[in-house]
Amino acid sequence: MKKIIYFFLLFLLFSCNDEFEVDYSDGISTALMNETNWKGQIKAFKQDNDNIFISMASFDDYGNRRESFTISNIPYRLVKSETFGTINDEFPVLPLCIYRRVIDDGDVISETYYLDIEKSNFVELTKIDSNQNYVEGEFELFFDLFGDKYMESAPDNVYFTNGSFNVFYE
Repeated sequence: MKKIIYFFLLFLLFSCNDEFEVDYSDGISTALMNETNWKGQIKAFKQDNDNIFISMASFDDYGNRRESFTISNIPYRLVKSETFGTINDEFPVLPLCIYRRVIDDGDVISETYYLDIEKSNFVELTKIDSNQNYVEGEFELFFDLFGDKYMESAPDNVYFTNGSFNVFYE
């Protein structure tokens, strides 16, 4: 009986951690988002057209996704991409970006933002290691709200400056 109580107490001790730790083992992204420090988990893979697709996300203290954005069609070479496609492109070949704010337990989109192509946006791979499936890069992106706000406190514009990332891709 003592062993059962001891095991139960150990189980409670190690399972009562309310703090969620983000897994940055694949990579990390940092930037200033609307002038505030931002840090995100990043995942990436090589697309069929040999370009890179990345997805960045931030989480609350309980592990719920709070926001995410994706950049697809990043050229797999050391070049600064300053021209972006739009969400309406039928066969996108230029980089595309979408930013989303998320509520509840991380699976309900509250607001969607599209890239403001009138602004000076860029994404650039600054290091490529094809042996390790690893890339580093920089970005600066400006987004405008698309559609209605679900949360009144949501901003009309979201911008990322001084952005950098490093990630192992699949």
